[in-house]
Amino acid sequence: MNFIECIKLAVSCIWQNKMRSILTMLGIIIGIASVVAVVAVMQGGQADINKSFDKFGSNRVVIQINWREQDKITIKDYFTETDIKAIRNIGDDIIAISPIDNYYGKGKVDKKNENIMISGVSHEQSEIENIELVSGRFISQNDYITKKYVVVIDEKLAKKLYDRTDVVGMQFDVIMRGTTNTVTICGVIKGVDSSLGSAIMEGGYSTVYMPLTTVNKIFYNNYLYAINLKVSDSNQINDIGNKVVDLLHRRHRNEDKYTMQSLNQAIEEFNKVTSTFTFIIAIIAGISLFVGGIGIMNIMLVSVTERTREIGIRKSLGASKENILVQFLIEAIIISIIGGILGMLTGVSIAYLISLVAKWPPIFSIVHIMVAFFITTIIGIIFGVYPAYKAAQLDPIEALRYE
Repeated sequence: MNFIECIKLAVSCIWQNKMRSILTMLGIIIGIASVVAVVAVMQGGQADINKSFDKFGSNRVVIQINWREQDKITIKDYFTETDIKAIRNIGDDIIAISPIDNYYGKGKVDKKNENIMISGVSHEQSEIENIELVSGRFISQNDYITKKYVVVIDEKLAKKLYDRTDVVGMQFDVIMRGTTNTVTICGVIKGVDSSLGSAIMEGGYSTVYMPLTTVNKIFYNNYLYAINLKVSDSNQINDIGNKVVDLLHRRHRNEDKYTMQSLNQAIEEFNKVTSTFTFIIAIIAGISLFVGGIGIMNIMLVSVTERTREIGIRKSLGASKENILVQFLIEAIIISIIGGILGMLTGVSIAYLISLVAKWPPIFSIVHIMVAFFITTIIGIIFGVYPAYKAAQLDPIEALRYE
């Protein structure tokens, strides 16, 4: 019996026992579907969040007060406008610089209230964050110097408060820490496109940009707690950040009062965590592949028992042990391969269904799919060897006597 005939016979046996074959494949289908869906969804979510990180500026460095030393922080340790001027003189590697401070509050129009994050910044923040304007303008240098009550809001907040996005020139109340101030919208920016990225980066709050000088005027202080920098070369982020921290320590004659954090560091840490998490979940989902392999072995052993007389007849007609071994092994491999294909198709479908709810696209890796397909074939071989070996070792006379 040649190899092609073995395949035809294996397919024929599988087809004759369709229900049993499908139940045998079920473990493989579930295992492969779980791995493919989990990896695709997790990679899609990771890419979605990285896209949101990019919106905030990939060459960005944040210099801030070291709040771990909060008990040692005094008024003289806070940043000043002269510090910002000194930082500019470090070199041309610094493209833009803006002080920043965030407050949480509410935006109110008539009876509508929405949670907002008020980000006090200067006019250069738009360049640092790669902000995309839809209409109007961003905060100007004059707004910053004269402490104007102007704000830049995103499309999401505009729709929630006004049910439209052409809202430049309109006013609404900003409520922060019990104080209410009326502000004028000078610009509308494009919001974060991704649901997961938006949830993580904004925490469900719409971002409202306001001159930091205006925010400080509202709270009767002139302190600066953090400074945003954009550098020309992402490879120089750490060097420039350390230079700025050293400069500030020299200017304020202190030490360990300031820290530096780059967005690249946050992205790297996040990607490490998500990659590890994806791997762990994929391993857990892959356990069902092992269970599916046991199912294949179980059913193949039953098949060997049911076809004992058939094996005896084939051996009596000249079939060798190798012929019987190959025949049953091919049958186990075909079951695994068909189960793997159905599992991959199911996994792709599940991933797309999840993406409809999560609102971020899954990312499918050909490498991962091919590895999953290879694993299913290996499972067919491993768990099909023993039943095939048992069939091959049957004595033809005893097999013919089997009832």
